[in-house]
Amino acid sequence: MQVVGESANPTEPGIIAKSSDAPALAAHSQTNHGILGETHADPSTGKAAVFGSHRADGMGVLGESDAGIGVFGNSKDGQGVMGRSQTSHGVVGDTRSDPSRGHAGVLGAHLANGMGVIGESGGGAGVVGTTKSGTGVIGESKTGQGIGVLGRGGRVAGRFEGMVEITGALAVEGSNVLIRIAALERELARLKSAGSTPGTPGDGADFKTQIDVELKLVPGPFSELRIFGSGFAANETVELTVESASSLGSGFGGGSTGQTTADASGKINHSMGVSCPSGQTTTHRVHARGIASGRISNSAAASC
Repeated sequence: MQVVGESANPTEPGIIAKSSDAPALAAHSQTNHGILGETHADPSTGKAAVFGSHRADGMGVLGESDAGIGVFGNSKDGQGVMGRSQTSHGVVGDTRSDPSRGHAGVLGAHLANGMGVIGESGGGAGVVGTTKSGTGVIGESKTGQGIGVLGRGGRVAGRFEGMVEITGALAVEGSNVLIRIAALERELARLKSAGSTPGTPGDGADFKTQIDVELKLVPGPFSELRIFGSGFAANETVELTVESASSLGSGFGGGSTGQTTADASGKINHSMGVSCPSGQTTTHRVHARGIASGRISNSAAASC
């Protein structure tokens, strides 16, 4: 059976269906769309192919499915789905799925390496994450060279109100700040034990051969391990030994060596290439020995 309704009046519908309690209109198809709506109206008029309106503050359009998609929107060039409200949320996503399944109230995915979710605001926050007891916002990158969270701003890139916990390195312009702080603390302790005025090799003062390291991650197969120190004989050759240990291995091993030359004050500043494989933590431990003086430094380490 086929029903055709037509209207030449732009204010009157072609078909009117009314019901007090049951659905006013029911459509069913075994192999195709239950209801098909189509229009050629000018987009600027705001007319839709299918329009649903609720006059008593209920839902304008409801889509349900036992296992498929409740509501699906598709567009070649425009937005697939758009939600707008004058006084409340434009789009709300809600789920009661088991958290172990990793399902979210709203999922944004870009299948061509673009942005999964964009949040914009004229004057407020672009994206806000809140939780009663969990983590408000999580940023994670699945690759060793990716960035979990990137902040970029005109005044500051990031602001933290409260305690900040760091479980890895803290790098500022490629320099590991935590390692530099530790080096300064050790140097301060050494100066305190030697007196208020630091001694220099050859003047009879008590001194100690000391080195430290800092690791700078750079693109390519090797990262830069900078080794600096003092207390060697002037202009002598200094042998450097680097041992590496991986979080997936059993301990330090696979040592590599290099050489540098101390300056006239017995200081060294030398860089070596080290490997930082993704998916694991690698610690590089260094000690130095003056060839002429026989002076042996402390061991210093940095991780990546």
